[in-house]
Amino acid sequence: MLVAPAYLRTPFSNEERAVMDKNSQQVSGFISRSEVNAELAKNSLLTQRKLSSIEETSKFRIMFASRFLYDVSKWRRLREGGPFYNATVDGLVSKTMPASEWNYYQNFQKSSLPVSVIIGDHDFLDMGAKLVTMSSKGIPGLQVTVVPQAGHNIWIDQPTRFREALASALNR
Repeated sequence: MLVAPAYLRTPFSNEERAVMDKNSQQVSGFISRSEVNAELAKNSLLTQRKLSSIEETSKFRIMFASRFLYDVSKWRRLREGGPFYNATVDGLVSKTMPASEWNYYQNFQKSSLPVSVIIGDHDFLDMGAKLVTMSSKGIPGLQVTVVPQAGHNIWIDQPTRFREALASALNR
């Protein structure tokens, strides 16, 4: 099971690159949406005065949340600020990755086990889940669940829908 996965294939086809280019434009619009400024204003962070270190941290976390969450008002639920990078974990994962190219879809095609992908419809890596949907066509054991009104951190944006999708995937 994959939850809000990173890219599952590289290199990308021309069609996938076109989707990614459009995705990049959509992400730019998404992270500069009015709700982000409203959240900054609600927390008095759109001021000309010098912000305290706590205010700077809050502003950073709101901006960070603008990319990872559909509902930016839930920014406080993101733990530890810029937290999703862990050098130790990255080093361990990197050791298992091919040096230049990989294609998990080929492995899914060959597998007799069911594979589930759960992704938010506003995941900054794949807005609208177009890449994963396009790439998963024709793979019988692969089920893609797109959770509406959810970003990369689905479990924060839509906890009930996430639990339902997770339970469904685990019961396959």
